[in-house]
Amino acid sequence: MKKTRLIEILPEINKAFDEGQSFSFIPNGISMLPTIVGGRDAVTIKRPTDKLKKSDIILYRRKSGQFVLHRIIDLDGDDYILCGDNEVYPEKNIKHNQIIGIVTCYTRKGKVIEADSKKFISDAKKRVNSRPFRQFVFRAKNKLKRIFKIK
Repeated sequence: MKKTRLIEILPEINKAFDEGQSFSFIPNGISMLPTIVGGRDAVTIKRPTDKLKKSDIILYRRKSGQFVLHRIIDLDGDDYILCGDNEVYPEKNIKHNQIIGIVTCYTRKGKVIEADSKKFISDAKKRVNSRPFRQFVFRAKNKLKRIFKIK
């Protein structure tokens, strides 16, 4: 399978959205583990029409131009606070105009998990609620590495 950068398929994504359709692709990266395995699981996105909410997974574009798939962990007025399920530090001040699409489902090992399904919602709550604990574990792990001089 040929890897394609999102910037290259952005016109196709926008065309699908303009036609009222969704768009599916296989993302790369590890930031959404264990929910989405980069290079294996497919995600389907649509243009967001409603106000986005905590636990939604979105594709957005950083001011640097980088495309990122992360979960909304909180709202700050009109801005979003995002974090990958495999990350501990939030990314703040994400504007609505940076958002390209919202994940409507993902496909893992041939099984489709819809964003409105009990599994998706339950997993989302677990990932959002466990982030402070992940942050504690991450900091403790790094401190132990420094103490024992482990790379």
